[in-house]
Parts: sequence; C-alpha cells; structure tokens
Amino acid sequence: MRGSRVLIGRHSEVKAVAPHIDCDLDAGVSRRHAQLTRHNLGWVVEDLGSANGTYVSAAIGDIPDDPIEAGLTLSSGAVLYLGSWTRIVLRQESIFA
Repeated sequence: MRGSRVLIGRHSEVKAVAPHIDCDLDAGVSRRHAQLTRHNLGWVVEDLGSANGTYVSAAIGDIPDDPIEAGLTLSSGAVLYLGSWTRIVLRQESIFA
C-alpha cells in the first residue's frame, strides 16, 4: 500500500468518497468504513463509525466476535473482517519484489 493513510470503504460520487481500497461489491461495508494509518514499520487500523464494525484477528484462529473499539496496531498476517464478507489480509512487503 502506498501513502501514509489508506481509506477502506465504498465509492460514492454523490458523497465525494473515493476509497483507496474499494469494497463496492459488499453492501455491508460503509462508504467510509475504516482507515489504515502507517505507523513506524506497520499499520494501525481505525473504524470510522461504520454500521457493521471492523474486526481483526490473526491469520490462524477463530473469527473475532467483537469489533475493535479504538485504533489497533496490526502485525503482518493480520486479517480485517468488514461488511458481510470482505476480508483483507495484511502482509509485509517483500524488499525483493
């Protein structure tokens, strides 16, 4: 991901929302659902008052029951659960790509 802030949501010309990660196919994702902010070598995720919440878990394990309440620092392999079925897996960028 490029930039220091990444908006996750659904596109809306009327409300002038153009997310960096567009989840238009999932109606359960709010237009301005969550934001990733670069912090040192990693990312912090923050729910932006979405209707259905933002959930985070490790790549291996159970699907979380409780949405995040405040900004949460993510590690490589973290899974974000948004909307009805959207899943985003964060992986550390390879320097050899």
